[in-house]
Amino acid sequence: MSVVFAQADDSARARHALLAAIVIVSATIIGLWIRWQLREHTTSDTFKYLLPWYELAKSGGVDSLRQGLTNYAPFYSYLLLLATWFDGVLPPLFLIKAISFVFEFGCALLGYSLVAAGLRNGRPLLPALAFAAIWLAPNALYNGAMWGQADAIWTFFVLLSIYLICRKSYRWAVLAFGMAVSVKLQAVFLGPLIFALVLQRRLHWAWLGAIPAVYLVVALPTIALGRPLLDVLAIYLRQAEFFSALSMGAANLWLFVPNQFYGPGVAVGLALGAAAGLAFSIYAARQQDWSPAFIVLAAAVALQLMPWILPKMHDRYFYAFETTAILLAFLEPRLALVAIMAQVNAVLSYLSFDFRRGLPMLGTPLAALLNTLTLGFVVRRFVAGPFSAFAFTVSATAIVLAYCLWLTGLAATTAPAEISTWWPVNKTDVAGLAVYLVVMLGVTVIVATPFALRRRRHTPVSAPIE
Repeated sequence: MSVVFAQADDSARARHALLAAIVIVSATIIGLWIRWQLREHTTSDTFKYLLPWYELAKSGGVDSLRQGLTNYAPFYSYLLLLATWFDGVLPPLFLIKAISFVFEFGCALLGYSLVAAGLRNGRPLLPALAFAAIWLAPNALYNGAMWGQADAIWTFFVLLSIYLICRKSYRWAVLAFGMAVSVKLQAVFLGPLIFALVLQRRLHWAWLGAIPAVYLVVALPTIALGRPLLDVLAIYLRQAEFFSALSMGAANLWLFVPNQFYGPGVAVGLALGAAAGLAFSIYAARQQDWSPAFIVLAAAVALQLMPWILPKMHDRYFYAFETTAILLAFLEPRLALVAIMAQVNAVLSYLSFDFRRGLPMLGTPLAALLNTLTLGFVVRRFVAGPFSAFAFTVSATAIVLAYCLWLTGLAATTAPAEISTWWPVNKTDVAGLAVYLVVMLGVTVIVATPFALRRRRHTPVSAPIE
């Protein structure tokens, strides 16, 4: 009898493996086809930064690294220089975008591994679907295939760090995190989770020194070619000073604050960010259930919380959270609502940048409100257990309906030519939006409070890793 069951189990496993292979191959082909179709889409950054950088790399070769090829950290410059080796094989813009494609594919592979580690059922179909969801996600297609941005690169190393934490390879995890920071400073959004490892004594304090050490090691080639060390060390400082705006289209509440409060806003935002990050680290360090599913949930909270609370954020800085939220949907199906909302918010923010005129540009405020709602429910899931899908749905619906009413009133009372100069570009309707925010906060509290007050027994996200 046991032989029969074993044969049936082997047959089911083989079926799942075949279906998983079909999903992965099909998704890969479809994703590459979509990316090729979007190869000619451009933004203002394409002609201001990406193509000039490419031409400099092509003409200057390795010596362009000494000149400071891009305003990014050196790692991206190495990749851009590598892309020029294929000049003539593919169009320059597609080669630039292909840098992101490689890491988007890597993110999908890590997504497969993380879901497999979290489910631990030995069946590859759901991990394969996670691969497809990440590879074909709107945020990935918009960020890389349409805009040619590089947020998939640092997100790849962030996901690698999360995966290594799941495997209890904490030292390798901090090295992967250091690599992520060496690509873009925005990778520090995962910092509170790394610090929680230190507080929980899974990682020695001294290993935090590996983060700047990795940055220096990655920068060694460009320093050896003659670029001044201080110039390399000041890259992130120059990036921070590049824009003087409390929000660069990010879906957070700094979008609603006029830039006349820039100085105090930056100081308050950094203080709030430090306090929130420390509170997160202390709470996470006190938890005993560090299963893969808990680690992914904690990472998602950190990756959403930090760009939400910090000022000077861009619309693209929720990329890592949007990707990690997809993993949550597979590890805990009820949280699929969070993943869907994250993708909706990403598209709303990207569309606002692409259009910049008329009603579509007002999508970012809606994304900011929905993102705030999403963060509230994800944090509640993190600290209090069960996630109320009904409360989340009703609250989100209330926000969308009220926002549509506000847009209707705006369109009815404002000439089409004037909408492009309306809030949030010049924030001329701050008073009206302040009233709107108060009303929506009240609606959300009224709807969500009865569910938040229910005393529910906390259930672990999953069993701890063996």
